[in-house]
Amino acid sequence: MIVVKSKIKPANECICDDCGAELVYDNNDTYFGMFGEEGIDCPVCGNFVFIDSDKPRIPPKFPDTFYHTDANDSLCKLSDEEIQTYVDKVMKHEKELKPGEFTCSGTGDTMVYLFKYENETEIVVSKNEWSDTISH
Repeated sequence: MIVVKSKIKPANECICDDCGAELVYDNNDTYFGMFGEEGIDCPVCGNFVFIDSDKPRIPPKFPDTFYHTDANDSLCKLSDEEIQTYVDKVMKHEKELKPGEFTCSGTGDTMVYLFKYENETEIVVSKNEWSDTISH
């Protein structure tokens, strides 16, 4: 028998932010995934669902805890002309930056970084990026 609705809520319950599925899980379903946080894979859409956990995040471990933009088909893919608008955007801030500082801008699967050094400025266009975030 499966209970469809009950006034007693299970302790391990969450909602998928991507598809809205209401999920009940047990500890065997959880693992440390994106950004080193504990979560589960949604059985409806397959996306990683963060869960409230008292467990500390694990240290960054490539590729396990990293978010991969190329793996997300819903992200927009930018044309060269669109990327140039982001290059222009970061260049507008170049004069404001001191050596050792940086700025970035982007959307979808593309980020544009500008790094200011003592004697030069570097611009990096990153597509298909892997990233991790560590909260303090």
